[in-house]
Amino acid sequence: WYAKPDAGRLMISPADADPVEAQDIYPDDMVLAEGLDRFERAVTIPVTRPLRSWAGLRSFLPDNTPAVGFDANADGFFWLIGQGGYGVQTSPALGQFVRDLVIGAQQPWHDTVQSALDPNRIM
Repeated sequence: WYAKPDAGRLMISPADADPVEAQDIYPDDMVLAEGLDRFERAVTIPVTRPLRSWAGLRSFLPDNTPAVGFDANADGFFWLIGQGGYGVQTSPALGQFVRDLVIGAQQPWHDTVQSALDPNRIM
């Protein structure tokens, strides 16, 4: 599980990674209850009631690292996949990185990040 501050409250995730076929996905009451139980056992913050719940499909690549960049085999095709459930945390930085790659801007850290996230490493 993980928890992070969000709009004056906590967003708590069970961070489950059960394999499922692509489909419309809905929060599972048992997964929510188990995640909240693990949270309450680890901290001193009681959860009186969840205000909202949501579910999403998490995509993973074989090396558990996102792929971000242009496809070497498909002209103009750009990949941004495999955030594995951490899109909420990584989207701001990856969004800036994607913008820079698409418009051709260069930052000092781009080469290191680009080689680590290159989608062609898995093709």
